[in-house]
Amino acid sequence: MLIAIFLTLLVTISGAFVTFFYEDDAPFPARLAMGAVTGLAAWGLLGFMLSSIMGLTPLSVTLTTVFICAPLVMLKDAARRGLFVGAARESWAGLWRAVNRPTWRTSVYGAFYLFWGVLLWWVFDRAFVWDKNGGIATGVQNNLGDLPFHLSVITGFVHGNNFPPADPTFAGIKFTYPFLTDFISAMYVAVGADLRSCLLIENYVLALALVGLLHFWTLRLTQDRIAGLIAPLLVIFSGGLGWLNLLNQAKESDKGLFGLLADLPQKYTIGTDPYRWGNAVTTLLVPQRGLLLGVPLALIVFGLVWKLTEVGEWGSLGVGESGRRGDGETRRRGDEETRSADATAQNDGESLKTKKKKKQAAAILPHSPTPPLPHSDIALGAGFVAALLPLVHAHTYLVVLGMSGLIMVLSLLSQLRRKDENLHPSAFSFQPLQAWAVFFAVAVVVAAPQMMWAVLGSAVQTTKFYGWKVGWDKPEEMSLIWFWCKNTGFFIPLTIAALIWRKGGEFLLSRRLLYFFLPFTLCFIAPNLFQMSPWIWDNIKVLFYWWIASAPLIALLLAHLWRQQEKAVKTVAAVFLFMLTAAGAADVWGIVNGKTELGLWGRDNIAFAEVIKQKTPPRALLMHAPTFDTPVFLSGRQSLMGYPGHVWSHGIDPEQREAEIRSIYTGDPRGAELVTKYKVQYIVVGPQEENLPNFNAALFSRYTLIGQAGAYKLYQVQ
Repeated sequence: MLIAIFLTLLVTISGAFVTFFYEDDAPFPARLAMGAVTGLAAWGLLGFMLSSIMGLTPLSVTLTTVFICAPLVMLKDAARRGLFVGAARESWAGLWRAVNRPTWRTSVYGAFYLFWGVLLWWVFDRAFVWDKNGGIATGVQNNLGDLPFHLSVITGFVHGNNFPPADPTFAGIKFTYPFLTDFISAMYVAVGADLRSCLLIENYVLALALVGLLHFWTLRLTQDRIAGLIAPLLVIFSGGLGWLNLLNQAKESDKGLFGLLADLPQKYTIGTDPYRWGNAVTTLLVPQRGLLLGVPLALIVFGLVWKLTEVGEWGSLGVGESGRRGDGETRRRGDEETRSADATAQNDGESLKTKKKKKQAAAILPHSPTPPLPHSDIALGAGFVAALLPLVHAHTYLVVLGMSGLIMVLSLLSQLRRKDENLHPSAFSFQPLQAWAVFFAVAVVVAAPQMMWAVLGSAVQTTKFYGWKVGWDKPEEMSLIWFWCKNTGFFIPLTIAALIWRKGGEFLLSRRLLYFFLPFTLCFIAPNLFQMSPWIWDNIKVLFYWWIASAPLIALLLAHLWRQQEKAVKTVAAVFLFMLTAAGAADVWGIVNGKTELGLWGRDNIAFAEVIKQKTPPRALLMHAPTFDTPVFLSGRQSLMGYPGHVWSHGIDPEQREAEIRSIYTGDPRGAELVTKYKVQYIVVGPQEENLPNFNAALFSRYTLIGQAGAYKLYQVQ
């Protein structure tokens, strides 16, 4: 485990150093978050390429780490070393001052990150649990089916030499499911980490980085400290009106509210009609591990895309009233820097108003001591980060390209309008267009090999991914408006309120922020009209980005209300925050209270997986009952077919193969012929197989028993 932590630190530091080439105003903690995400993604992608040639071994992991850390050689240059070390020292000095001479603000920030650090550790510590009998379980209800799938991918790379990757749960086809997050875990295992540790290390680092990037991204968009603290709460504790069910249960229960909280189930955001939205942690970040890496990568790209709009009218950092109403120190700093701006604003042709707002923003969003970078460098960095996404999370890659394209169009149209109105002599130039071209060229060309891998020779039936489906996953008899009210609570009304809120004759949102947000509304509209996956619920992989983009707007509105003098208005802001997060917080608490423990594999299952590894070659093909919790998934061997629900959700039709596997175990006369047809080498017989309807034990007398553990037997096909 220690070597895995050490490797993570190395790639994080290298990734943080590389941010200085494309990010010019991020504080060092934000750079560490970016470095962890981009470093791990690049480490996994390069590691996969090297391992495809030389196998997944400690040597291939070591070489990958050396290549990923190669940019640190440039620290020899005094200027670059000064930037990196200076930013690190500034951050450390700030932390030291916060500890020795704490202020109200530093105490709040310290409590904020301490809260998330502890909570996220508790959550992901429960994702994979060793039970008291030495078996494997999970404390996350929605992870019961997903954890075995991810472990089958990880063990396939580590113990099954699965290069080039074949689908571990449906033998005979190429594995096109985005697997990079699981491959990173496999790299940890290859250097000595156990399965639980590899998941915990990666999950925790990525989750903490996600919170940091949500915080930084919100600060960048809104220039509001309070909003920066609120937005992560809105995303991580996402949910609807399920908290009303909790209150009703507390009234009916003899235990009362606090007694119920001690043994809380995970069912207040999903699982009972009409609740289908779920919570970000319990239904997305823990079970769907690709999003845990994909979302922070997308936030980095969107943050850089925001910077690419710093031209023409969008060059104004106008953030509405909330961006100008900070605490006393913020206003004093802003006033001092604004007076300095007055004297120099005309030197570079930039408007005085724009200069003032940039200086005021600098008082709220800390800057690293990095010289301003040209838009081409920012675009280049954004393109490379986006290009890491296809094998991480394909839906996220498509969302990033789509949203960035629409933002580009709005940005360029804004410049043309300013040119037509003759508002500024330098209102339009080809430089921004060139920067956008760099971004899309890199994002598409560098990602092309990954996309070709996913598309060419794929067995996925693409027709299953598309079609008309109005209302996403709502019950047929329920109205669309009521469905979304139940599932998102006050989130949509507050988003609309943030868009139209005015104070003193000025909108709360700047035009730049408004135009930046508008494309993300398509992430809500399109999934409510079209089916984008075989399983309609998976449309949430796109819907979630509408939620993420809306969260900073709501956070800005709540921050604005909280700053009002009237206690009643402050109370309204607090009540809205509670109602937006209570259901999600209840489900998350259902994880960390430790009451839920869903068993997957007992000691006999784990022992049988070891028997399989000892008795079969790495790429052997095994047949077992089509279920999600077969011990074969712990062995790394190929499965003729795993859980039909997973296979179907990945766009593959499982019906024929499932029926034929069942027929083999019933003693169908065609059984031997079917075993030969699928080139099955080994057959598993255990409790899951024996529970199949009409199971026929006599069938297996024709095969050789080569291993056994508990009730599980392994037969070799002659």
